[in-house]
Amino acid sequence: MIEKYIHRWFRAQGKFCAERPAVVFIVCFLMCIQCLLGLKHLRIEEKPANLWVDPDSITAKDMDFFDDAFRPFFRVEEVIITAKDGGNIINNEAMVELMEFIEAVSYTADGKTDTTLQDLCWHPIQGKGCFTQSVLGYLQSNLTTILHLANESEYAIGHAIGECVKSPLHTSCYSDLGLPIEHTTVLGKEQFNWKLNTLEAQAALTTFLLENSNDEKYIEIAKSWEENVFLRLCEDFNRESAHVTVNYMAQRSIQDALDSQNKASFMNVGISYAVMLTYIAIALGYWSKVHSKGTVAFMGIVIVGISIMVSVGFCSALDIPLPLIITDVIPF
Repeated sequence: MIEKYIHRWFRAQGKFCAERPAVVFIVCFLMCIQCLLGLKHLRIEEKPANLWVDPDSITAKDMDFFDDAFRPFFRVEEVIITAKDGGNIINNEAMVELMEFIEAVSYTADGKTDTTLQDLCWHPIQGKGCFTQSVLGYLQSNLTTILHLANESEYAIGHAIGECVKSPLHTSCYSDLGLPIEHTTVLGKEQFNWKLNTLEAQAALTTFLLENSNDEKYIEIAKSWEENVFLRLCEDFNRESAHVTVNYMAQRSIQDALDSQNKASFMNVGISYAVMLTYIAIALGYWSKVHSKGTVAFMGIVIVGISIMVSVGFCSALDIPLPLIITDVIPF
């Protein structure tokens, strides 16, 4: 019974369109143009969480409430260094290079916005510097002190840091902000070398905390600094250092990775579509100078392409953000 009604409905649709081709074409064409105009409002969904979490879910609403009431959590910039030979990272050369890198990150300005870390970072104590958590905080992040220890002996820096790890609440081991440092947050796989009376570790973590905000203008400034200063200096540090391997991540890194992956997949998706559609066009019919089922199949494929653009334009007109994953889904 249901099949009969569906058959009659489609038969009536086909007859109507066949008897009034010009009217149907004009109406469909105008509707498509109207929907395609929505593409000028196209908005790409860039927040990773929104790609997988329903904005109306309890979790998303709780997070929005937290951000509005207490402001978003800090923007976190992290750098992990390891020795190129896989050995102890607490050596004179690595620590001097790390301190020089920290100073470069702290005072290099973004050429686009003239912004430095001092303008963006979290200041836990009013009137003092940025909160930068590093193993060199045990030495007050003072390059002069570090160079003096490096010239004193091969193991002087490791010995000084080791003494602070033993007695982290000793005031001489506080950071330049006067705060104690927990060694597990700045060192990885550390151990004492009792024979040399020094501390050894396989990795050292440095963390820069930036203020965060719901203000889009501030976020753009912070993202610009991350791209043009932090990430660039990290790349230079990793490329130019003869002693350490540098692994790093900015707050924007996940979003950048998603964008890069999406852009890289465009060509693969395009080639896949071309092969798929060519196969369908050939499989559905044969080519002839007079008439061709292949031409009909090809026009059907064109309609599918137009349908994709129309659906995207319609959703854009409704201010619905576009996740790029739809390029893999809509055609099917």
